[in-house]
Amino acid sequence: MIHLAAALLLASGLTIPPENKAKGEMPPVEPAVAMAKRLLDAIQADDPKAVAGDFFPAEPFDALKAIAKPGDYLAQLVKWYEADIHKEHQRVKGLGKLTFDSFRAGGCKWKEVNSEANKIPYWSCYGNKFFAKTEAGKKVDFGLRAMINWGTAWYVTHLLPLPKH
Repeated sequence: MIHLAAALLLASGLTIPPENKAKGEMPPVEPAVAMAKRLLDAIQADDPKAVAGDFFPAEPFDALKAIAKPGDYLAQLVKWYEADIHKEHQRVKGLGKLTFDSFRAGGCKWKEVNSEANKIPYWSCYGNKFFAKTEAGKKVDFGLRAMINWGTAWYVTHLLPLPKH
């Protein structure tokens, strides 16, 4: 059953994908592999704008979150995401060219309405990692702390742990 707030959003013109209406099969995480490859390239280039499209989009974020001013929170999350890409670049910039190796999804769970200040349910995967190799064959790991689905697509919501305030 769709939450009342989600039904009102449908009336406003936003189409809620079937994967976000009711618990079913989790969307395949294979698209996250391509996202991880793009993240690795962006980290190496120190270019967060190159992966801006991999962050959860504003329209579904505003619809999904049951908080005051979801746009303000989204803007903060995007700032942290960009800062995380810069931090990761600093961490690996002396390692030379990195080649994508693999992706490992973390713990994935269905998030019911109201479980994370949300008014639309979704799948989330926490503690994801992707791995790269240096030219010398040394393995380097990267965190992808949280990603959530909108339809069959997966998006980043947190790259590294959130900063302490």
